[in-house]
Amino acid sequence: MLINAECALLLWGLYRILSGDPGIVAYESSFLEEAGCKDFVDAICSSEKYPSLSRVRHCNCCKANVRGYDHHCPAFGNCIGQKNHRLFMALLTGFVVAESTYTMCSTKYITSCITSGTLRTENHLSLNMVIGTMLFSVLQVIWQVLCS
Repeated sequence: MLINAECALLLWGLYRILSGDPGIVAYESSFLEEAGCKDFVDAICSSEKYPSLSRVRHCNCCKANVRGYDHHCPAFGNCIGQKNHRLFMALLTGFVVAESTYTMCSTKYITSCITSGTLRTENHLSLNMVIGTMLFSVLQVIWQVLCS
């Protein structure tokens, strides 16, 4: 039941981060002319004069200017910016917790199969699937904790 609740929350958060705005900033050409810049990159470079442009960076993947730009997340296919940074951190934590919970539950299942003796009579395909997904979850947790 705990894993189902975690998965439901993660799906909701995933939908929100994929459909939400990371903080995209759209400036018209009149703003750039007024600032004396040829393009948005020049305006960012002179952001000391314009505090409203501070922490606005251009994402080459999305071709968008994002306020509070942190990085472009290849896992979500979306920029992480000022408006979705907290949700990103919550999702990252949620994935680590869900995968850790799954790893603990699958470890308990494997040890119960070994101690009860059903390992000899039970279908080895289900046991191999549990072991494979458990190892994948362990690798995901290590990757998410070390790379975040």
